[in-house]
Amino acid sequence: MTHRYFYVATAAVAALSTAAYAQSSSQVSGSGSAAVGRDTNATRAQAEALAKADLVRAFARQVIGAERMGELSPDAVNQLATQIRNDMIVDRSSERVGNMFNVTLTASIDRQWFQSALDDLGISSSSRRSGGTQQRIVIMIDEAIGRAPDFSQPAEVVTEYDRDSGASYSDQSVSAYNNRERAASSASSASGRTSQSNYAGAASDYYGSAAVRGSGRSASAQSSRSASAYSNDTSSIDRTNVQASSHDNVRFRQRVTYQSAANSATGRAAISALTEGMINFDISTSSVTPMLAAFRPGPTPLFSELQASGGLNAFFQYANSQSAPFFMSGALEINHGGRHPATGEVECSGAFNADAYNTATGQNIGSAFREATGTGRNSSDCENRLTANLASQVAAALGPQIQREWRNVGRAQTAAVEAATGPAQYTLTVRGNDLNMGIQADLMDALASIQGIDQHAFLGQDTNQINIHVRYSGSTPLHLALYQRLRSNPAFTNMQSQTAPQQVTLCLNGC
Repeated sequence: MTHRYFYVATAAVAALSTAAYAQSSSQVSGSGSAAVGRDTNATRAQAEALAKADLVRAFARQVIGAERMGELSPDAVNQLATQIRNDMIVDRSSERVGNMFNVTLTASIDRQWFQSALDDLGISSSSRRSGGTQQRIVIMIDEAIGRAPDFSQPAEVVTEYDRDSGASYSDQSVSAYNNRERAASSASSASGRTSQSNYAGAASDYYGSAAVRGSGRSASAQSSRSASAYSNDTSSIDRTNVQASSHDNVRFRQRVTYQSAANSATGRAAISALTEGMINFDISTSSVTPMLAAFRPGPTPLFSELQASGGLNAFFQYANSQSAPFFMSGALEINHGGRHPATGEVECSGAFNADAYNTATGQNIGSAFREATGTGRNSSDCENRLTANLASQVAAALGPQIQREWRNVGRAQTAAVEAATGPAQYTLTVRGNDLNMGIQADLMDALASIQGIDQHAFLGQDTNQINIHVRYSGSTPLHLALYQRLRSNPAFTNMQSQTAPQQVTLCLNGC
């Protein structure tokens, strides 16, 4: 869904649709009686003519107010009665009571048509009568257009979703053992021996002689050498290198492309239809864009953004200072439904809600909500047709509400004139943080000394407020007359006032 804003312009489009006409119509009833004569048709025609005249008077009271019925002359009533066509009559009944033939008619009359007919007769609308042509209503529309599922149109929505999950494991550990043993032995031995012996002997008997000879030699040698070597090498390696990981990656991405036609044509259709409806009700409009630019330089905000930021009341005050007594906010939403299976036309549905505010008080003086469906050759055509229809219906609903507010303004002006030219009853309210006995006595002395006040009485009192009934016929407004008497009193130096018809509020410490 995309959001945009559109501001009121002065363009107009074609006539209202049948649905919009039905929304702007009101049903009224009127009765007429004619004496029964010989010509039955003439009697019926006379009674119906009188019933139509009664219809006109009844509807005029709704449109301009009962206090202005004196502006509607009998000739003007008859002219308007002749314009009540038979297709406007939704119900009729007749009966004969004694010598009188009575007819009751119920008609559905378009308010815009009736207002235009009154204007042709020189009877101005409530807004024009109260100076509304010099005071404008500014209109601000937030627009939301849904995507079109018709892929033959230049609109698309692309959604991407990716998920990658898994795990990895790597082991590069090393474990090794090495044992080397070496042994060597060497021995060498040598031995030698030499022996020589010679020996001779003689012997004789009985004490005779004897001879002996002997010789001997012996040699011996020995040598021995021995060597021994031994080595033992041991090596051990234990290295751990383990890598493990897991992942679960999710990616979601959406791209929305909207039809470019909705950026301009749809908004212009809403502006034009709404403006046309306001003009038909004799309500002046103007663009809010320069006003918003002066109020808050920079990008122009949506109404919803202005409201959410807390700057709406400040904008109302600024708009009121720029001769814009009314502000209308609107929100238009359109959703597409594809193509109709039988006709092949694009279908769409939408809703339009609008509210009108009094910028002086911030009060909501009108509200309308309309829903509808439509078809078109393509998405843009469907949007434009539906938008014009919805905006026209909203204008038909809000126009009378705004005119009623103007009628109340006119009544307040009339009451103010009457109060200035003759005795009027006022409710005087005095507010302050400390309304002690001295302040009350000073106030009563001032009331007693003002020329034109011939009656005053307490209505109620508490710590911070006093209500007084005053009958006043002076030419100076009551709040100014009181200030002239009390401004030299330090307790009333910073006094502020608020006025309404037959009501004056004095605030000693700010209103």
